[in-house]
Amino acid sequence: ITADYYEKKLGRLNPVDLPRDDDGNFLDTAELPGKRKFLDTVINKNVMVTVAKQLGFDADPQVEYARKTLISYEAVAVARERFVDKPASEVDEALIQAFYEKLGLFRKCRYFITNTREDALRGREKALAGADWEDLWREFHDGVQNSTVSYNIDIHYGRFITSFEDPIFACKVGDITEPVPSTYGWWVLKVDSEELGKKPPLEEARKTITASIINRAQMRLIDGFKEGVRKKYKMYLNEDALVKAYEGLPPDESMFYPGTQEQVKREDLQPLQINPADYEMDFYGYEVKGEPRKYTLGDFKAAYDRMSVFERPKWGDMLGGIRQKITDEIDRALLNFDAEDRGLHQDPVVLAKVDEKIEEMLVGKLFEEGVHADKTISPAALDSAWALLKGDYNLPETRSGKRIICADAAQAALAYKALQAGDPWRKVLNTHGSDDADKAAGGSVGPVPASAEGPERDALFALQPGQYGAPVALADGRQAIFILEDVAPPRAQELGEVADMIVKRIQNKREEMAFRAALDGWKKQVKIEVFEDRLAKTRSWKELTDAAKPTVAEAGK
Repeated sequence: ITADYYEKKLGRLNPVDLPRDDDGNFLDTAELPGKRKFLDTVINKNVMVTVAKQLGFDADPQVEYARKTLISYEAVAVARERFVDKPASEVDEALIQAFYEKLGLFRKCRYFITNTREDALRGREKALAGADWEDLWREFHDGVQNSTVSYNIDIHYGRFITSFEDPIFACKVGDITEPVPSTYGWWVLKVDSEELGKKPPLEEARKTITASIINRAQMRLIDGFKEGVRKKYKMYLNEDALVKAYEGLPPDESMFYPGTQEQVKREDLQPLQINPADYEMDFYGYEVKGEPRKYTLGDFKAAYDRMSVFERPKWGDMLGGIRQKITDEIDRALLNFDAEDRGLHQDPVVLAKVDEKIEEMLVGKLFEEGVHADKTISPAALDSAWALLKGDYNLPETRSGKRIICADAAQAALAYKALQAGDPWRKVLNTHGSDDADKAAGGSVGPVPASAEGPERDALFALQPGQYGAPVALADGRQAIFILEDVAPPRAQELGEVADMIVKRIQNKREEMAFRAALDGWKKQVKIEVFEDRLAKTRSWKELTDAAKPTVAEAGK
């Protein structure tokens, strides 16, 4: 365990995971006791890994399979980090200014979506010839058509994936786009007008803008990277076979059994309806190291019929939905082949990440097989534990009520005035409440314990039952009016109410004691030497995390 290894582990910790003393108080990792406490944690893990390897756990077929799977996963992740995430993170002031100029911009469009590009092109030709859009919608739109769905749509700059948004904003007002692919199908849009809505001051929006620029750059880079990989491996998808697969999907497949939240079992799902004469129809494929890999419509049917209800593409997602699922599956395979071709399966960074995850597996396996604690809790043991722990389960006073959340102080003042005038609470909630989700729940709030913190707690504990208070400011800048409806006084719970929790605490304590005893035995099997003079020179958690934060100048870039 080197100083670099120690600091890398320490610097990754979340604040809640920092070392504590026996009383649960955080230790300062700038001081030797805090450093030693964390080092002991690292030592314990490494001892367990060493013992697990001595027992041959690392040669277990399950671990070997996990290693191969993890290498593939981490190699693709490193490729993305190097070729997508890192280049996309380069944001300068010019990019921020350019994005801010378009912030709030939106285009009013008319559209239709087709399942095939050919239909989209035919519809576009008619649109260019001046056909009425309602007629185009009826003839070409393959999505839902009813009174609740309109062919008018507002496309706000920066809110959609770039592959969809870019061609729409590349058009001039009055233009009709070329077919735009999406996860649903092929869109054709006519840009009718462009408007600029309100936007916040630049400095207020800078953080959000920077994140949006990075996200959009990632989308463009990953799209380009995948397209390059598809060309490299000569990937293809037979659209005629895709249409047959889509037409064979069960039209009204539900995720759950009617009236329940129980997932539909595989044996109750309908199979993909494909004409047996089409089973050998070429569906999709690619080429790896000169070897063609082809998959037929029959291969897809066999895979589809094995899928769970959540894995299966749905008819309601249109042809684009099944195309996307198949393309995503192919992309996963091709990205792995590409990462291997780049040598990333042997890359030191990849192998280090894999080793770390395998070590976690070995620790878990050793714990599972080497730590044994009696999980049977006798009535006497339960009664004894309850006598010591019952004070931990006393319930504090809690209060429940309702609230009306308003967008600002002016709206809250109107709501308060309406209540004082005698308007019913529900009417005021529906008229002046600004939070639709909260209104749908009736504005219910609580039970809120006395130990809670925040404006909700303060407002409810300042009222008497049936009383409402003046508007109060919420943490997010909105305002709310609270009414207190119910007060539940503090009380001591009976053992029967919490017996399961007490049993779990006893079991956890026994397991902890068994683990400590096992760990002491494992540590006797290895020689441990600590160089405290070198440990004393390591950086604290605060120093490590501060060093990882960008400076103000870097953040501005």
